Amino acid sequence: VDPHTLRVHTGDFSFTTTEGLCSHHKALSVEYPDVTTHIPFGSAFAREERAQAKIDLRGTPFAVSRNAFDIGGPGALGSADYSDDDQVVTLSVSGEPGWTV
Repeated sequence: VDPHTLRVHTGDFSFTTTEGLCSHHKALSVEYPDVTTHIPFGSAFAREERAQAKIDLRGTPFAVSRNAFDIGGPGALGSADYSDDDQVVTLSVSGEPGWTV
């Protein structure tokens, strides 16, 4: 988070963990080496299996706005589940492809 503007840099992977691989963006991997192992902050992307992402802002003064996420993609099914006073959001999605952003 930029402390002056309070904007989030969605490509900053500090303090993140990841599992799996995103082959959908593989063509960009020469210029952006993290693109196949990291998805931008606040998004989940699925191809063949269900995908999940979690935003956890506990321990900070921040929360995530309600109804901040959209689901897209052919046949996509997904959700954004809020907890801990809107400081934790679990995103999930499935589809061919499907995304929650």
